[in-house]
Amino acid sequence: MQMDTILESETHLSELNLLYNLGKTFSAVLDLSELLVDIVDAAVTLAHANEGLLILTEPDSDRLILKAERQAGDDIARALDQVTEDTLASHVLAHGMPLLLNAGDPLSTDGDETITTRSLVYVPLITKGRTIGILGVADKAGNAVFNTHDLDMLAGLGGYAAIAIENARLYHQALDRTLELSLLVESANALSWSLDLGRVLDAIARHMMRSLQAHWCIISDWRPETNTIGRLAEHRLALWPPDKGLQIDIQTFPIHSHVLASAGVATAYASEGWLAQLGYRRMLVIPIRHNGYVVGLAEISNLHEDQSFTSAQINLCLRRILDLGAQIRDYRVGYSENYLLEAGRMLISAAGADWCSIYSCGNEPDTLIRMLDYGSGIWVKEPGPILEGDDFPTLHIVLQEQRIGELQSTDPELDDAEKALFENIGDGSLLLLPLVVKGKTVGLVQLYDLHPDRHFSDREIGLARALANQAAVALENAHLVQDLQDSLDELKAMQSHLVRAARLSALGELAAMIAHQINNPLTTILGDADILVQDIPTDDPAYESALAIRRAGARAKQVVERMLNMARYEDEARPLDVNHTVHEAIELVGAQIKQLGIKLEVDLALQLPPIQSVPGQLEDIWMNLLSNARDAVIAKSNGTGCIHIQSGLVKDKKQVEISVQDDGDGIEADDLPLIFDPFFTTKPRGKGTGLGLYICRQIVQEHSGEIDVTSTPGEGTCVTVRLPAIVTLQKEQKHGLHPGSR
Repeated sequence: MQMDTILESETHLSELNLLYNLGKTFSAVLDLSELLVDIVDAAVTLAHANEGLLILTEPDSDRLILKAERQAGDDIARALDQVTEDTLASHVLAHGMPLLLNAGDPLSTDGDETITTRSLVYVPLITKGRTIGILGVADKAGNAVFNTHDLDMLAGLGGYAAIAIENARLYHQALDRTLELSLLVESANALSWSLDLGRVLDAIARHMMRSLQAHWCIISDWRPETNTIGRLAEHRLALWPPDKGLQIDIQTFPIHSHVLASAGVATAYASEGWLAQLGYRRMLVIPIRHNGYVVGLAEISNLHEDQSFTSAQINLCLRRILDLGAQIRDYRVGYSENYLLEAGRMLISAAGADWCSIYSCGNEPDTLIRMLDYGSGIWVKEPGPILEGDDFPTLHIVLQEQRIGELQSTDPELDDAEKALFENIGDGSLLLLPLVVKGKTVGLVQLYDLHPDRHFSDREIGLARALANQAAVALENAHLVQDLQDSLDELKAMQSHLVRAARLSALGELAAMIAHQINNPLTTILGDADILVQDIPTDDPAYESALAIRRAGARAKQVVERMLNMARYEDEARPLDVNHTVHEAIELVGAQIKQLGIKLEVDLALQLPPIQSVPGQLEDIWMNLLSNARDAVIAKSNGTGCIHIQSGLVKDKKQVEISVQDDGDGIEADDLPLIFDPFFTTKPRGKGTGLGLYICRQIVQEHSGEIDVTSTPGEGTCVTVRLPAIVTLQKEQKHGLHPGSR
């Protein structure tokens, strides 16, 4: 009997010594997953049990998370991270007391009594008066039953374990805080190194994704007056296993069907309507082969670039995907993911593209499953996709109330419209962050995770909010710099216009001075010609020569007078007959046009209402247009063409329209947008100043009119000018309307 007592004491002392050593061991382990596994193994050993588990409460909710487990037959425990609804654990947490049950013992939980079928011990993990989890063992070895000694030993182990878990959590929190601070500092540095709006947007998206380990980021601005959300930037780094990727409808992408059928490379451009509707300007699709079969597709696309893919770009992309088929067929998590991502990077670089998507062929015919979506898109100079805020209740709340929202695609209560937010990624989670500057919401960040069961923790949301605040300030600064740059560009343009206006004014004064100087000798010539006509007998052969001199002098004088009239600037506009101004211009250049052998057709409508204009300005327009038409015809056919000028009423008789059409060599499509720019000309050096159409547009705009040019290379050009008629103004005033009141 005494020997049994001694053995029992030695065993008890050995267990206490083991418990003490375990406590010291736990305190030295700071990796939480490793610590939890060690605690479960220690509990199984100490209680001589077959199974063990450790459950922790989630800090941000009331959920129970099974963190480590050792099942019967296992040599060691394994780390887990899954939600559990263990009724016994909930009971122990609710009461804060340990639980010892053996097979056949009754257990009452929430008023219901059940009979226990297993032997088990559950003890609460308590630190600083707070229960943080449950440590449990089940099924005593050798079919024995647990006793109070096992309960005491496990409770002692739980005390050490709770302290060690709390220390490990504090250590990890300190690491997380350090990481957060480093991320914030790094993000601030990245956002401040450039004031280029596109680069700032791209940096914001990348740092948001990296900091929260997200897979997709969209940054948009918000227009509260229209409640519209316009996309500014988008960054994708999404990888799916072959059985998890989003299956696409190849009917939406005709090019994909073509590549699958032909097994050849294909390209598409914005001129094809289906591609423009998707928001792309060009797309390259390459088949991915393995052992002679097409096993997938690589899709490379651009948002803004519309130049054709070069053969060098296509060949380089083909070389980049030579080994990709094997990776798709023999997919291994980690290795193949890295291979796909690197392939996406290389394809984007090779083609000078924005996006790259890689698809595997599905089990069903003509089906594709997306495996990779990678790349960046920026919409700064061109508008991006628009969302109507009224269609998305959660987005509306986030923007209006400056709150953070969270959505899961699998939520059965998700609004039908908001399900469309997951259209591009399939199942996933979405974090919505408002961008706020000085209390004003200026934009929205959408952060996607490909796992629909992910819930962003309070710590992650706090970090995201801090990054969003930095992003909002950086975005506002970039906008201010962009606005300042636009203002400077506008100021430079205005200064350039002023310089050109001064030059034109000087040229006008010079022309008037030259005309005046010519007018003096012309007066002498005309006077002497009149004397000769009077003195020479009519039957004298010299009489006809004198008449010719007088006619030429009179004509020259008319030309000079018209030049002086056009050069003379008048501030006050008055009603003018537009047909009369056309005739005045034809008088100046019409004879030269006809002498060159060019046919001039004049078709002017009768009884046109007058135009409110400063004398001389309209003549400038018609002279420039006729001169340009003359030069175009000469350049094409050396003067055997035709120029047609006509006038009439349009737009419910509210505008007078004058068109000048020629059958000359026309204007190239690339030059057409530039023809109104000052000093731009397609004529040979020394043949044109590049100011004619610029002056025409300036005069037309001053008259609140319109000027349009249509041209087909090799066939001709038509310039149409529409000017408001005075009769329209009189009618509007009669009915109580004023210009600009519409």
